[in-house]
Formats: sequence, structure tokens, C-alpha cells
Amino acid sequence: MNTLDSLGLYEIYDYSYVPFWHTQLFKSSIALLLLLVGGYLIYRVIMYMRARRAHNLWTLWRNRLERIPDSAAAHVVYTTLSSLCKECMITKLQAPTGITDEELAQQVRQVTVLSEPLKMRLTETLNRATQYKFNPQHHDATSVQEDRAIVGELLHVLQQREQNNTTQGRARS
Repeated sequence: MNTLDSLGLYEIYDYSYVPFWHTQLFKSSIALLLLLVGGYLIYRVIMYMRARRAHNLWTLWRNRLERIPDSAAAHVVYTTLSSLCKECMITKLQAPTGITDEELAQQVRQVTVLSEPLKMRLTETLNRATQYKFNPQHHDATSVQEDRAIVGELLHVLQQREQNNTTQGRARS
């Protein structure tokens, strides 16, 4: 028998004791925590890149809209306006690809995001685009300015919608 035990004394150091940070539970908790933090950082980087790409797309469309010269031929102006509308509708509202201006005008009428006056004005713009593309005529600068403003309003409304959806998504999470 041990002399310490016979005296009623006990050993100060118990070598079978394992500190908490050496346990398997602590190590696996730290690993899980690191995985969660790493996953969150990757998620934030991906969301930042998507937002940046979307911002660049809106900027590209706005620049293309602003670069249309007033003195350009009617078919050039209206081809550019209709292609901008098509790109925007296909990218942001999942319109089918490869559609004509008439089909795009029908798609515009079915979009619930746009207000009725904007739908009507955009449809008129697309109809004028069809008219000028296949039957070049003299056009006045005011109609070009108005149609450019209508397409600009379409871009603005869809960008606001996207920003509101992004803001609401952040509020939910």
C-alpha cells in the first residue's frame, strides 16, 4: 500500500486528467467552427462577385443607351434600343431567346413588374423599332429622345426591382 494513501493524503497531480482543449469534442467543435466561418466567407465572396457583375451589367446597358447618337440613322437607333430591351428582358425577366420585336412587345405586355403606362410606351417603341428597321424613314430627334428615355425607364425599373429583391433577401437572412 502506498504510504500517502495510508496517511490519508492524496496525490496532488492526477496524470489521467486530460484538459478540455485536448479532448476530441473540443477539437471537432473547433473544426466545425472553422468550416462554418470558411463557408460563410466563401458565401459572402460569391454574393459580392454576383452583385458586382450585376452592377457592371447595368452600367454597360446604361452606357450603351447613352452612346446612341441622335443623328444616327433610324435603323441604327432602333436596332440598338430593341437589342437593349431584348438583353434586359432575357437576362432579368427570363424572356425566351431568339424572339422578334413583335414577340418582345407581346412579352412586355405580359410582364407584371412594369406599370401599364410603361408597358404601352415600351410596346410603341418596339413597334417603331420594327417599322424603322424594315422601312427606313426620316425620324425626328424628339422621338428618339423619348424612346431612349422609355428604354432608360425600363432599365431603371428593373434595376430597382432587383435591388429591392436583394434588400429583402438580406433582411430575411
